[in-house]
Amino acid sequence: MEYYFSKTLQIPFDSAIEKVTEELKKEGFGTMLLCNVIVQELPDDKVEVAAIDPLASMQAIENPSLKGVAQQVREMLKKVVENL
Repeated sequence: MEYYFSKTLQIPFDSAIEKVTEELKKEGFGTMLLCNVIVQELPDDKVEVAAIDPLASMQAIENPSLKGVAQQVREMLKKVVENL
């Protein structure tokens, strides 16, 4: 299982931050879960945006009722990254 999903963009870092923030808001996150989204500068003026997979992080917690919530959040975060 992969622990995150990511996308590499060819835009300035500040633009990537704005775009990620906009896409998170579209999915209803506001400032929630931003610690699970990483934006980092790469060589050649590229930016990588990565989101930690909630299903992977929930495996360490023995609470089956959280799996459904983690799945919903996973789909929302995947949509954010895909829409960049």
